[in-house]
Order: sequence, then C-alpha cells, then structure tokens
Amino acid sequence: MDEFLPLPRADGTVADAGHLWLREHVWGRRLRFRYDAGLQFGDGETAFEPGSEPLGVRAGVRAVRAAFDADAFTTDVSEPGGYTFYGIATRNEGVPYDWNRLPAFLGTDIRNPDGDRLSVDAAHRAFDRLGLAPLNVFEKELPARDFRVGRHDVPASAWYDGPAAGTRVRRKDGAETVVPGDVDPRPVESLAPAAFAEQYVTPEAIETIAAACGDDPSPRTVLDRLLARLVRRRYRELDTVDEAALREASIERVARHL
Repeated sequence: MDEFLPLPRADGTVADAGHLWLREHVWGRRLRFRYDAGLQFGDGETAFEPGSEPLGVRAGVRAVRAAFDADAFTTDVSEPGGYTFYGIATRNEGVPYDWNRLPAFLGTDIRNPDGDRLSVDAAHRAFDRLGLAPLNVFEKELPARDFRVGRHDVPASAWYDGPAAGTRVRRKDGAETVVPGDVDPRPVESLAPAAFAEQYVTPEAIETIAAACGDDPSPRTVLDRLLARLVRRRYRELDTVDEAALREASIERVARHL
C-alpha cells in the first residue's frame, strides 16, 4: 500500500495559477485503504492486519467495508490493487459534529498505480461512484488569481451549526493548503475506561446497537459495534483508547442487559 500523502501545508501558501477547489477541513484520523481481493487498511504510519484496526478508526473502517462498491471498482479499472484511497475516519476531537449525519469516513484523495495523485475532481467523482462520501465542497474551479488567504472567511460547516474547522484549498491537479477556521474546543473531563463505560455503556445505548444488529446478536457483536460507535462520538473524553480495558469494563454490562 502506498504511503500516506503529505499533510496539507498550513503555511497559507496557495498556487497563483490554475483553478482551485475549496473543501471542508474535517477533524479526525487519517485512514487509507486499497482493494486487492479484499479491503486492506492503514493510517498515516501503519498498515493494519485485517481485523486488527485500532478502535479509534474502526467506525470508519466499518463504514468503508459496508459501502465500498467492489463490483463497480473492479469493472472500472484494470489494476485494482494498484490504487490507494485516502480519507478521514471522523471522530470527536473537539468539534461538535452531528454524529448522526457526518459519515464515519470521508474520502480526500486517490493515488493511481503509477503513484500519481488523481485530480481533485476525478477523485471526487470516484468516491461518489464507489459509494463513499467525499469531502464537502465549498467551491469548485475557482481561478487561483481570485483567491487570497487573508480575505478568505471559512464557510459554515456542512456537519454542524458553526464554522468549519478550516478550508482545504487545493489546486485542481496539484498542491494543497489549509486555511484554519475559528474553532476552539472546550475542555472536557478525561475519563478512565471504567468511568467511561459506567457513563456511556447504558441500557439505551446497548439496545440501540442490538436492534441494528438483527435477531439475537451475541454480546461480543454488540460490544464490538457499541465501542466503535462510542469511541468515535466520545473520543476526546478518553484518557487512553485502551481497547482491552474498555472491553473488560463494558462486557458484563452488555451481557447482563442482553
């Protein structure tokens, strides 16, 4: 799997030629994947063994597995295993997104078998075609000469009632920068795994996940999906994302309720 693309520059440097796409900058964890007789995932540093993806990105992994149209992909390209897809596994790092509406994965870029980054419009269409949500677009095909960082007001987010965390400004076929938005996360209480489970592994939460799992789900299945959901929505409140400790603190509650 190709290494992750460099992070967008944060120095405000913007191309002075060509056309720009302005997209919403969303906070979360970088996630990449490829399809080669199955989906394989990694983050910015590590390629994950199947089934061993960290709990902090597992909701995003599950979303890709559920939505990715493998038939469309293998029909469209001659070398499926040569493409690497990049995006964001969205999770609560301080921006109060509407977690019921914000996709657990948002696509940002695609690299082809030659190692080239697809143009932003081609990547946007490809994510749509394959069943995955791309980043929200504020503006397309803006002439670079008409954009000035110092005069840019970051638009409202598509995913909560407030300004976006920033604007990703990318030349259609080239480099990218981020203009940060005015987002100031409020302090929250940091919870140890046992306290986290006591507060959030509630009968209502267990019942919601159990109902979505179908008939007579096992405690393990419900626990897996519940922890992925809770960690995504409450990530910032955990003092450490220790999966073993979270499972130990939660499994009896789930089993007893079911």
